[in-house]
Amino acid sequence: MPKEPYELDQCALYKIKSPNQLCRVFGVNRRTLEGLANNENRHRVFTLSPKSKKPRVVQEPIPELQRIHKKVTRYLSRIKSPSYLNSAIKSRSYITNAQPHIGSTRRFTVDIKSFYTSVSFAKVVWFFEERMKCSREVAVLLTKIITYNGHLPTGSSSSPILSYYAYSDMFDEICNLADNAGVTMTLYVDDLTFSGEGADRYLLNDVIETIKKYGLVPHKIKTSNNKNGFVVTGVAVTRERLKAPHIRHNEVHEVLKRFNRANDDERKKAIAKVYGKLNELASLEGGIWNSRCSTMLGEKRRLQNQLQKDR
Repeated sequence: MPKEPYELDQCALYKIKSPNQLCRVFGVNRRTLEGLANNENRHRVFTLSPKSKKPRVVQEPIPELQRIHKKVTRYLSRIKSPSYLNSAIKSRSYITNAQPHIGSTRRFTVDIKSFYTSVSFAKVVWFFEERMKCSREVAVLLTKIITYNGHLPTGSSSSPILSYYAYSDMFDEICNLADNAGVTMTLYVDDLTFSGEGADRYLLNDVIETIKKYGLVPHKIKTSNNKNGFVVTGVAVTRERLKAPHIRHNEVHEVLKRFNRANDDERKKAIAKVYGKLNELASLEGGIWNSRCSTMLGEKRRLQNQLQKDR
């Protein structure tokens, strides 16, 4: 299968007409596939309670099921997608989601409330049957494998891309509204951001009404007309460039403090997280963070070599 983006009709999940054909795509036998589809314990459910944030219930597929979800993600994420989509697509991220809004002083953001749990069983069946041209039997089987209690699970690798395709008509309609107003729109999972002189209350009202028309609930609506920048998907957007918010800088400084005081055994456990945070700042701001990231990469390699010697 080609690694470059392809048309929808070139996707491995397109026009699958029988469960046996689906099994060949996933590389499993029918008994295994149907067993996973009908297994009531195919998800691990738990609650995450991050500091200063609302507790979040996570429905995570068991490993055998997650492997299939990852294949679904890989197949769907390679389909050619509109430029406004920045989630679940290779080479796009929360950073590319923020970049188009650099320099704008008028903007607003809209989230979709409980997006994954709002994507129903019927909506996923519709996508596979109507858009992917699968048989009804295959569309239902695929949806059983992918959903949890009648909706997309919050802890699945396939939920970001499937939530988009289940409502791609709505997002395209909203993008057309933005284009007609001369406004830039980006989408990251359920976060919609609009910027430009035409990002006014009239466009905002049209966006809200469109979301409601599709049976979803808009919330966390924020508007801004100041020149000091604003935050988009965790990135501070100014008139000149992207920056990490102050809270992110503070987190990294604290992580580095703990890391520098740690012994080698403690560093081995923490190095991946520390390097990831530094790399994030280097990607956003460059400069001194590039240097610190390079230094930490050297430390990461040293610890990895030491770990191999210990074995």
